[in-house]
Amino acid sequence: MPILIDGAVLPTDGERRLGEGDLIILKKGDLIKVDAKTMTYLAFFVSNPPDRSAPPQPSPQPSPQQLLQPSTPEQQLQQLQLQLQELQRQRQERLQLQQLQLQQLQLQQLQQQQLLLQQQQQLLQQMHDALKGVASLQEKRLELERQRQQIQQRQQQQLLQQQQVHEASKGVDLLLREKRLELQQQLWPLVFEL
Repeated sequence: MPILIDGAVLPTDGERRLGEGDLIILKKGDLIKVDAKTMTYLAFFVSNPPDRSAPPQPSPQPSPQQLLQPSTPEQQLQQLQLQLQELQRQRQERLQLQQLQLQQLQLQQLQQQQLLLQQQQQLLQQMHDALKGVASLQEKRLELERQRQQIQQRQQQQLLQQQQVHEASKGVDLLLREKRLELQQQLWPLVFEL
């Protein structure tokens, strides 16, 4: 029973010999491979094996893909140029996508740097305010210290003045006592004369 291969009728086993290693592709994956020992082809039906009891089928029409395949060198060159243009287009699209992703990444990094800079500026401002507060507290402490020293000096002056007044009072008392004794001494003779 002959076997249909792409529309061509091959002889049955033993009627035709092929070269060693020849591989004939059947439709939908069916294979015919040459046996290295007998140098005759063997059929391996991977899928959809033909019905050997059925009559021979008519030659199938070429598929649209087979019709589109280039047959002349000019058509092959044109097909290769189209494939090259498609590859260049895909490459250009990939480059544009990579460039866009790089720009987005750079923008994100710039935003993060700006946010970090703002945080640093806020921290510096807080440190400056804290230092100003410390300086203000230092000034207030110095002012209180000056006021305390002034109060202490005034207290010392007042104490000194009190001591001077006390000493002066003692001097006056002593002077008055001496004058009184002197007057008493002068008055006693007069009293005896009377």
